[in-house]
Amino acid sequence: MSLRGNPIEEVATLEGGAQVLVRVGVPDDPYVERKDMDLVDVQVFAGERSLASVTTSLSPEQTSEARRLARSIVSALESGRTELSASAIEPGGPAWPVPSDVPLASWIFSHAPPGLWPAVGHALIASALVALAAWAFVRRSPRAEIARSVDG
Repeated sequence: MSLRGNPIEEVATLEGGAQVLVRVGVPDDPYVERKDMDLVDVQVFAGERSLASVTTSLSPEQTSEARRLARSIVSALESGRTELSASAIEPGGPAWPVPSDVPLASWIFSHAPPGLWPAVGHALIASALVALAAWAFVRRSPRAEIARSVDG
C-alpha cells in the first residue's frame, strides 16, 4: 500500500467548530500519471476549497510517516498553533514527531529526502577539489617563485 492510491486523511476541528481536512498523499496532476509521481503533498481543504498545499520530502511508500505527519498537523491546527509553516512539516521541524528514544541527528539522517546525502558528498568533494586547485595555484604563482629564488 502506498500514498499513490491511498492518501492519509485526517480531520481537524478548529476554534469555532469549523473543520478542515488534512490530506497527505500523491497530488492529482492532469499531465502526469499517478504511478509515475514521486511527490507527496500535504494539502489542507475546507470543503472543496484548497487552503494550503506543500510538497514534502516523503516518498509515496512512507505511509506510517505520512500518518504521523498528518496527525501532528491536525494536532497543531486544533491547538491553535499558528507558526505552522512549510519548514515546520519537514523532518526535524516542530510539526514532525521525533521518537524520544532516537537521537535527532541520526533520525534526520535516516529520514532525509532521497538524494540529499549523495548531493552533500558531491559538494564536499567539489569543495576539496577547489581547495586543492587553489593551493596548487598559490604554490606556482610568480610571487612564490620569487620567494623561492630569494630563499635559495
